Amino acid sequence: MTILRPAEHVMGGDASSIEAGAQAEGRPHMLKNLIKLLKDEEGATALEYGLMAAAVAGVLIVIAYFLGGKISSSINNVAQHM
Repeated sequence: MTILRPAEHVMGGDASSIEAGAQAEGRPHMLKNLIKLLKDEEGATALEYGLMAAAVAGVLIVIAYFLGGKISSSINNVAQHM
């Protein structure tokens, strides 16, 4: 009984020749680009700024929720005394 790897089954060849062909077609180049992408930190900086902006917005929403009634009553009180 022969157990075929997926590459052998589809391509009809042995896996070593298929892997060598994939390597010759630029597999190391793709691996280099992947490593370069993972090491790149410019996108992480933009993500960090986005997370900080979301955190500030969340804090402002919570403050407005808890202090909204007090601020509204203070404004109404000032308006009545004018």
